[in-house]
Amino acid sequence: MAISGSASADPTPTSDTFSCGGGAFILTADGTIEQANSLGGTWTTLVSTGRGLNALAFNPADRYLYSLLANQTSLQRITTSGRTSLGAVGGLPAGNYPAGAIDVSTGPYYVSAANSLYAIDISTLTATSVTVPATFKGFGTDIVIAEGWLWTVKSGFVTGFDLTTGAVKNYETDRTLVPRDDVGGAMWMNSEGTTLYVQMKTFGVVAQIAGVGSASISQSVITSTNPVSIPIDGADCRKSTLTVTPDAKSRIYGESAPSYTFGVSGFVNGDTAETAAGYSAPNCSSSYSSTTTLSSSPVIISCSGGSADDYTFNTTATAQLTVSAKSLLVTPDAKSRNYGDAAPSYTFGVSGFVNGDTAETAAGYSAPNCSSSYSSTTTLSSSPVIISCSGGSADDYTFDTTATAELTVSAKSLLVTPDAKSRTYGEAAPTYTFDVTGFVNGDTAGTAAGYSAPSCSSSYSSTTPVSASTVTISCSGGSADDYTFDTTATAQLTVSAKLLTVTPGAKSRVYGESAPSYTFDVAGFTNGESAGTAAGYVAPICSSSYLSTTAVSASPLTISCSGGSADNYTFDTTATANLVVNYPTESVNCPTNQYFRLASGVLSSGSSFLRQFVFVASMGRMRNAASIRPADRRMYGFSAQNSNILYRGGIFGSQALGAVSGLPAAIYTGSDFDSSSGLLYVFSSRLGKLYSVDVDAMTATEVAVAAGYKFGFDIVVVNGHVWSYSEGSISSVRISNGNRLTWSTSPGISRSVLKNKSMVGAMWYDSATQTIYGEITSDGTLVKFSGIGSGTVVSSLVGASTGGSIPIDGTTCS
Repeated sequence: MAISGSASADPTPTSDTFSCGGGAFILTADGTIEQANSLGGTWTTLVSTGRGLNALAFNPADRYLYSLLANQTSLQRITTSGRTSLGAVGGLPAGNYPAGAIDVSTGPYYVSAANSLYAIDISTLTATSVTVPATFKGFGTDIVIAEGWLWTVKSGFVTGFDLTTGAVKNYETDRTLVPRDDVGGAMWMNSEGTTLYVQMKTFGVVAQIAGVGSASISQSVITSTNPVSIPIDGADCRKSTLTVTPDAKSRIYGESAPSYTFGVSGFVNGDTAETAAGYSAPNCSSSYSSTTTLSSSPVIISCSGGSADDYTFNTTATAQLTVSAKSLLVTPDAKSRNYGDAAPSYTFGVSGFVNGDTAETAAGYSAPNCSSSYSSTTTLSSSPVIISCSGGSADDYTFDTTATAELTVSAKSLLVTPDAKSRTYGEAAPTYTFDVTGFVNGDTAGTAAGYSAPSCSSSYSSTTPVSASTVTISCSGGSADDYTFDTTATAQLTVSAKLLTVTPGAKSRVYGESAPSYTFDVAGFTNGESAGTAAGYVAPICSSSYLSTTAVSASPLTISCSGGSADNYTFDTTATANLVVNYPTESVNCPTNQYFRLASGVLSSGSSFLRQFVFVASMGRMRNAASIRPADRRMYGFSAQNSNILYRGGIFGSQALGAVSGLPAAIYTGSDFDSSSGLLYVFSSRLGKLYSVDVDAMTATEVAVAAGYKFGFDIVVVNGHVWSYSEGSISSVRISNGNRLTWSTSPGISRSVLKNKSMVGAMWYDSATQTIYGEITSDGTLVKFSGIGSGTVVSSLVGASTGGSIPIDGTTCS
């Protein structure tokens, strides 16, 4: 708190002054000075002057009492020590001045006598006559001055006039309270200047007149505790006024409220805030808070309160608290760019917000802008580039954009990517190539300033084995003014196995021979290696599907190879060769003759039934149930006796193969090979049973046949059916279930002719025309049955055979 004060009448503190702390009411009677807080309170004697005093008045400027002696013009100063005569007052006529008061606002000491009024300057001891308005009722035995008005009681009226303007106010008193001639000389005014107190001559009575100065007054009586019968005089103990002046303040938006300071002026007699009796400081404040905005500035600072024994406080003065903008610090963020990059988005931090404000919430916020001279063509030699900011606005903030940052340009990284390579084991090292990417601004390896190419390599050589694959290709080096080279990328050189070509050797077998030993050639070795020296060499294997039972018709068979391995080689086994199966030398000649017949152990053949059959060979003991096997073009059959011995024959004769397991010994009259299964079907008319024979395994299995079915003297196997002629009709048995299918022969041959002429052993099948041929034993007549497999079988006569002896068995060579 700052305190200031005005000069007093005596610049040094004095100890003989009167204090208003003892009360606002002072009176004198017969030279004794007394003081009280209220007219009905206790009166305290202050000092005895030894003589009667007139026109008693209190001067707040120095806190002394002043008076005139009765019928004298000598001005008296009364202190707590006694009375001092200051001398005669110039300009004041000699006389008796019973009433006096000091105007605390202007300072003069006013005294009155009869209808005269004088203003005395205490410091110069001079008096000036004051004009009294004509309408003023006159002066009573005492006067008071308050708020620039002089008041007195005269002739039953409270009367007063404005010392400045001369305006007059008169109030008639209640005569029962204020008898016209009963005023005792002591008058006081309250500090607000609105209530007048008048001491009556009637002992113990004081008239209280409220509302003085207003349109009307109210009157009442209070009892004084100090009734006196001698002439008295009263004085108001008026407090000096201290003027409180608050100090102007300034705050930055968001700051906390300041400590409010103020100056206090008006101290007298050397008093200060620290020494003035009963001093309690005033308080100053404003509506300012940390959230007060600039738009609310300035804010009024006002003061209130304050107390002291001898002072009142004037707190009407105000000051201003000015709110100024808070400074926000704009700090651009440092940036970095690689050569050729586009300019960045410039970012920044704004610090200093208060009251929870942010860039999003601060009133009137408009962001600053940051920039630099950087462009995508800025080179490393120009780095760093300064980033600066400007602008920005907000209702309660200013923007400090003095901070800068740096944009650093660094070399653009060029990515060196070696190309993958592959070598076949044994090849020379490749030429290593690579790709450089990442150029900007139209630069290339040919135009980039200071460009020097990197190089790439690996540990590969022509002897690098496949097991060392893959080999890493790496790059190093490279330079350019505005680029760095990233050579971390690698590639792989893959060493692949050298291809060895496997070529199998061609083979040939005669039907029935065991499989050959397969041979092959391996070509393509490198580095002087061979099958005997190549690391990890394991030979491939060649084979075919050939078996000793492989039919000549399945020839040629493919010989293929697989497998093979070596540490540094792969094997190409796509090449193939042929294995040719040849018929045995004793095979019959099917391409020349299709039809074969067996008669009395003699085998003959012909290209048709109407031509001369040609002798082939004598079959020895094989005389019945003969059939040519398509697989080897040799004839298989049985003897004409009770036997299960199988014979095989060809152009050089026949030989016994042995007994067939599972085949009973019997006379077998008919047989034929099934071209799809390769099985030989034979039947015995005496047994009435049909068997399938595996001639390679030499085993037989009975075939179920519908009960009552009768076979003739020969059979033909076609498409899963066994065909036979008996009792004037041709019929078949389905091999899969033994069911019988019977066809009546259609007109063409009289059924009676066929029935009366029995068909013996010889039956043939022509697959081209789906026709079965048969020869009638009695006269050699040849008949045919067309439409085999269809719903209708048509029989017809062909003519007489020209084969010599009537055959007992026939077979077709296909």
